[in-house]
Amino acid sequence: MIFLFVSCQSRPGNLIRIGYQPYWVGEANIILAMKRMGLLEKMGYRVEYYRFLSGPGVNEAMAADSIDAGVGGDLPTVLALSSGMKITVLASVSKSLRQAIVVGKKREKEILRVADLVGKKVAVAKGSTSHFFLYRTLAENGIDPARVSIIHLSVKAQPQALAGGEVDAAATWEPWPSRLEKEGIGRILSAGDFPGFLYARKDFLSRNPRGAADLVKSLQQALEYAAANREQTCRWVSEETGDDYLLICRAIETDRIFAPGGTVRPEPELIEKLKRVAEFSLSEKLIAKLPDITEGFDLSFVEDILK
Repeated sequence: MIFLFVSCQSRPGNLIRIGYQPYWVGEANIILAMKRMGLLEKMGYRVEYYRFLSGPGVNEAMAADSIDAGVGGDLPTVLALSSGMKITVLASVSKSLRQAIVVGKKREKEILRVADLVGKKVAVAKGSTSHFFLYRTLAENGIDPARVSIIHLSVKAQPQALAGGEVDAAATWEPWPSRLEKEGIGRILSAGDFPGFLYARKDFLSRNPRGAADLVKSLQQALEYAAANREQTCRWVSEETGDDYLLICRAIETDRIFAPGGTVRPEPELIEKLKRVAEFSLSEKLIAKLPDITEGFDLSFVEDILK
């Protein structure tokens, strides 16, 4: 599978380019429901979908004006807002999906607690939500990240590295923790959850406000379909990732966005959580500038469709 983005300087007014992450279950269930059902196409839009392994790739494409809208977890969203990139957060695509630090089978007897990661090699996708989770978990246990050998690896490369003993542990997000446990490659040492968001370029919003409104409307419709038809959307994700659809369906159970009556509206608690992510990321020098999280959101599109 090849992940890429392309630049398109001249494009029709009804074109919407969307970046998504098939290896991020929950978000992928929603986006693939929108894609497979042709929700935006039925409204008269031409849509191009681009696949990425993690949030930093989405942000790079956004910065290059290769996509109009994309999705990212907490740290990628903070990175995008703090970089000065002209984007606006429009909606939620995840609210509590599980992420975890997984210890490789070869080290599970010697790594029994987070403190045992000192001096060990831990893989993480740089700039991803699990990058933040790893740093926060270490801080909560009084461990300086400098005392851990942090290896930057994509989520697709982590299972082989764990199985081969090239790294001792990995920080990752669902469905990877479930998959690593199921395949006997490792066991979960510490787990948490994270929110994810849909954000768009400001020039897209000003150029095509109706398109942005219809994008959020389609996202809500796709969420409702995914919540009611989990097996079908899990099969769609399975077709893109090669993972067992039952594993994918189990993995999304942690995300309360799929609870009855779930919406793509980011609740105040999620926005406050993102503020704390930004503050911690600044203290750990993951970002150079503290963004104004409140100003980074425009919830008018969500509020309009939910009235």
